[in-house]
Amino acid sequence: MGADAQDAGAQAAAQFDALLTPSVYQAAWRYACYLAPVYEDAQDLLQEALAQALLRLHQLRDGARFKGWLLRVIRTEYLMARRRGARLKGRAPDRAPAGLLVLSPADDPQGGLGRLPSQLAAALIQLPNALREAVELYYLNELSAAEAGQVLGIRSGAVKVRLSRARALLRRALAESAGQLQSSERGE
Repeated sequence: MGADAQDAGAQAAAQFDALLTPSVYQAAWRYACYLAPVYEDAQDLLQEALAQALLRLHQLRDGARFKGWLLRVIRTEYLMARRRGARLKGRAPDRAPAGLLVLSPADDPQGGLGRLPSQLAAALIQLPNALREAVELYYLNELSAAEAGQVLGIRSGAVKVRLSRARALLRRALAESAGQLQSSERGE
């Protein structure tokens, strides 16, 4: 390897290290865990995605969009692994398994669903995956609708529609949960 190639590699690694802040890494880890809920699979997915992101860093046009770009790389790596028939035990096509993401603070020290009220976390789990993924990216990973759309490969308007539908379903689920709670408190 020539000196110029080594310098370019070192510069790319330094730029990558500067862009991969703790908050970006935490968002990447949460998203990898969402896509591949088995701990070892999430680790493998994130490791592979970070390696690919470093190799493709020259494709990033705007460093301010690194977080969304990295999450897109993670999603792409996940989909490619699924196509290859890798052993990733990811999300079912329609709904997440019940109870899967009710995390304890020890399992999720950086946030995610563990920082949400239990009734909200339970309602989120019941959302269809397309809606839940939009909520995860927009609210929990704090991406804009445009960035979430970039990750999902859809327009920002479609993300907004998914968020609206998710909020409506969440309102209904929380209202039903509150009604059941009141009934049980009264002894009905």
